[in-house]
Amino acid sequence: MPAGQTCGKDGQEPGAVVRKGSAQAWICLIEKNRVAKTAFRIAPAYQGRGLAAEAVKAIVDFCFAHTELRRIWTDANVRNAASWSVLEKRGFAREGMIRQGKMVNTWCDHYIYGLLKTDLEEKQEHGHDD
Repeated sequence: MPAGQTCGKDGQEPGAVVRKGSAQAWICLIEKNRVAKTAFRIAPAYQGRGLAAEAVKAIVDFCFAHTELRRIWTDANVRNAASWSVLEKRGFAREGMIRQGKMVNTWCDHYIYGLLKTDLEEKQEHGHDD
C-alpha cells in the first residue's frame, strides 16, 4: 500500500508504510470503541529483515501513547510462524484459535492475538521495553 493511502472495508482507516532501504511494509489499523485491529504485510522479497517487528512496535507505541485505545488485536494464519513470532516478540498474547475462519481472501485456521495497554505498561514497569 503506498504511503498516504487507507485500508479497511470502506477505505477510511489509516495505513502506514515502514521503509528500510528499498524494502517496505504496510500496517493497517481499524479502530472502534477504544479497540483496534491491526494487520501487516511484507513482500516475500523483504521478509526476515525486521520490517514487521518494527512496524508493529511503532503502531503499538504510538497508539498506546497518543490515543485512548485500550486494546489492539490481530489474527495470524496458524501456518505463518513468522507472523505469530513477531506478535509474541512484541508482547501480544495468543488468545485462541478460529477454525476455518475467513482471513483476507482465504478460509483457514488462524490464531487470535491481543495486547492490552495495561500489559504494555506492566512490561515497561519491569524494564522489558523491546
